[in-house]
Amino acid sequence: MIAACAYTSSQEWKKSANMPIGMMSFTKEDAAKLGQKKPFVLDTSRIAYIPLNADFFPEVITPTHGILKRTTPGFQRRVLNSLAQVLKRPEHMTLLGPYNPTLKTPGQTPPGSSGRGR
Repeated sequence: MIAACAYTSSQEWKKSANMPIGMMSFTKEDAAKLGQKKPFVLDTSRIAYIPLNADFFPEVITPTHGILKRTTPGFQRRVLNSLAQVLKRPEHMTLLGPYNPTLKTPGQTPPGSSGRGR
């Protein structure tokens, strides 16, 4: 199985009308509702295609599969709407990871990458 994952960073960005396309900012309070301890940003314009296995997700083999919290349908819609905006302007999209669909041979490591994205 392959996971398509949006880029996240534990940097707090001030929400503004001028945020880049695909960028979503979460305050400490927003993050807490999602089971996270720190504010973070989610960038739906940077998608990594990576294997859904213990090499990339060590907790996937535990009973909880590494799931900290399930999101609400409203949050899921917000992320999908952000992704839909990026897809309207694909020049703003960056595809990453060893199973990136733009690679000639899926599973190969992109040049200049460790293949892990960590």
